[in-house]
Amino acid sequence: MKIFKKTLLTLFSIGMLITGCKDSISEVETDIQQSNTFDTEQESLGMTVLGKQLENPYSVENMKLALEELKKEPQLKSGDNSLEFIEFEVKTTHLYVRFLPKDTLELQQLEKDSLILFDYPLDYEIEKGGEYYHDPTIPEGQITWQYTTVKADYQFPANIKHEIIEECFILDEMEEEESQLKGSPTNTWALLETKALQMTDNLTKEEQELQLKGWFSGWFPKSKIPQGYIKVYDTELKKYVGVKGLTVRVHRLVKISYGVTDKNGFYKVRKGFRRNCFYGLRFESSTGVKLWKWYTTLTYARYSMGVHDESGYSRNIGTNSIAWRLATVMNGIYDYYNVVCPKYGITKPYSNLRICVTKGTVGGAPMLRRVYHPIGTNSNSAYSNFMINLGIGVPGNILSYVSKYMQPDIMIGGGSGSSAKIYSQTCHELAHASHFRKVCSAFWAKYISYILTYGAYGNGKGNNASLCALGEMWGYHMGYQAVIDKYGKFNTNVDIYDVERFTPMKKPFTPGKYDRFRDWLPKGILWDLNDSSKDIINSITDQASGFTNKQFYNALDSDVRSPQAFRNRLLKETNNRQKTQVDELFKAYYWN
Repeated sequence: MKIFKKTLLTLFSIGMLITGCKDSISEVETDIQQSNTFDTEQESLGMTVLGKQLENPYSVENMKLALEELKKEPQLKSGDNSLEFIEFEVKTTHLYVRFLPKDTLELQQLEKDSLILFDYPLDYEIEKGGEYYHDPTIPEGQITWQYTTVKADYQFPANIKHEIIEECFILDEMEEEESQLKGSPTNTWALLETKALQMTDNLTKEEQELQLKGWFSGWFPKSKIPQGYIKVYDTELKKYVGVKGLTVRVHRLVKISYGVTDKNGFYKVRKGFRRNCFYGLRFESSTGVKLWKWYTTLTYARYSMGVHDESGYSRNIGTNSIAWRLATVMNGIYDYYNVVCPKYGITKPYSNLRICVTKGTVGGAPMLRRVYHPIGTNSNSAYSNFMINLGIGVPGNILSYVSKYMQPDIMIGGGSGSSAKIYSQTCHELAHASHFRKVCSAFWAKYISYILTYGAYGNGKGNNASLCALGEMWGYHMGYQAVIDKYGKFNTNVDIYDVERFTPMKKPFTPGKYDRFRDWLPKGILWDLNDSSKDIINSITDQASGFTNKQFYNALDSDVRSPQAFRNRLLKETNNRQKTQVDELFKAYYWN
């Protein structure tokens, strides 16, 4: 177990070693008004605290008992509210179950079945909502039990340990099949659910009072579809904006449902509820991308919002909320996949990326789950040498393969406090992921090895420095492009940009006197190639303009491993357009 934990921490620490990607824009000063946000929690909610176990009203056994009790109610035997109980059949529609994946590969297998997994049992009171729960009977460092309800005919994977906790009768699943009731009135469902909740002591005092009134008047709460808006404060726009593509989960005990927010932050879950239910967010994008909050978390980032009305619940996520950086990253993910890539003809990253959002301000795109070629402290070392270099040895090398699924594709630093900064970095890293789809594992292994060997960007003189320069040239450009497109307020009529500060760089650079994190990388060169403005610093670069982002991406082939090779491929694919000017531009950047 100690080896496992040490290895796990090390694997995620690589992301911090591979933090070649510094923040793309500077801090933006803000005057944030927090008066209309509901979030006042501290930095961490910690682990979910469970209360007492509750009796499950939706179990087939309890539903049958509730049906028998209903038949005895004298006020239901005549009049407009009479019910045809004789032909009513309670049967198993769902199974309340839990899974215990032995590793992340099995967890991935469950996800492919589109199960709504919870890391805490659904038949317990929740005294305090948290960011995670870990069963005390499961050793630390192992995946905890995953709870959900599945259809009665669900085919359980033979290789994954599971337990069927109870057979259930989930009412709303059959509301559209009233023919099975042979003419029973629609409030049959409300009566039966109410009786089962009452008998299992799962009604609040207020709900009990409403139940008594309804019992004698023929009125019962109608099923409502929970819906609402989830918004996050944008420090650049100075207002709340919708969180896009976010999963909102709702449950009342073992009856569960979910919805996904649209581009305005609006969600609507798929099932109806008649009484208050528990709301939570899971930071899983509609694109399939999932966020982790911490390096050592074995399940994905979530956020508890508590018990609220069954008609829906809306939340404004302010900068003081622990969910703020996660929500801000979600918007960057949504826009990159649905706006940036289609607009510029760029291949979207893989749909199932795993992104770890940290408290820091730096990020990286190690793509560890997808790199299968040797990486290490030099470009030719094997995985075993890599693990030995880190002091873990052969057991850690073996475990690196076993735990590959839990390793991050991307690391994003969400601690800057600036929406524009996080947005830029998110698109920067996703641009790397688009690049990866063209060049794949062998190329990326050398990229990782360079950064691991020389520490972030190094000084531009190490083995494979040209490859690093190429990758960062592309990443910085697209991160910057995305910010300009979204916020549209920064001055673009200058030549070479220091995209960390949005100010013109001093040019020409002095060879051999590079700033470690800045000057030797040609961060602004693609902007110069793209820029059509005429009031720029150097007239030479004025001539080399009008190239498109799609042309840039098309030139990033797997055999293109330096800025010079990129230049040659770009010229070849554009029929040597402006060759003289392009050559002069690369010379001005000292990449001739």
